Amino acid sequence: MKKRLADRNTLLSYPVHSDPKHKLLLPSKDGSTSLYVITEKKAKQDYGGTYTDYNMVQPALVVVDKKGGLQQVWSWQTPPLDKVEPKSEMTAVPSAGGKVLVGVRPTSSDLGPSIKEKRNVSTSGKSVPEILVEKFGLPTLVAGLSGFVAVAGAAIYSAAPYLIAM
Repeated sequence: MKKRLADRNTLLSYPVHSDPKHKLLLPSKDGSTSLYVITEKKAKQDYGGTYTDYNMVQPALVVVDKKGGLQQVWSWQTPPLDKVEPKSEMTAVPSAGGKVLVGVRPTSSDLGPSIKEKRNVSTSGKSVPEILVEKFGLPTLVAGLSGFVAVAGAAIYSAAPYLIAM
């Protein structure tokens, strides 16, 4: 994995750990269900080049104490997301106001209180536009595109008399 990142000139300022066989994933409490949602991604087919297929592990939060005891667990398999089907990124989550599953996360300010009160951490969701803004810096992109459209529109408008005369 590190070689593939280096081949793409990807510089990271933090250590990277690879666990392709998922040996570091926490087993479920009762052994009957997995805490994680794992889906096969066809990266080679979708992106070509040196990309390889892989199993994507959807987000999970595990908080343990100094002795390794579980304090808090959250994933797409814990309430209220455990009832949401299908377990797909764009599935709407009714308990999160219809926000998409990939945008629903634990509310960080509720972590401490939820541990103290021995309850599930609350969640909050982001809409697709909010996710795009966060991931791609969409306001900058939109501002850049709107500036381009304004310049292109002005150029067409100012050229219109000449186009009509032709």
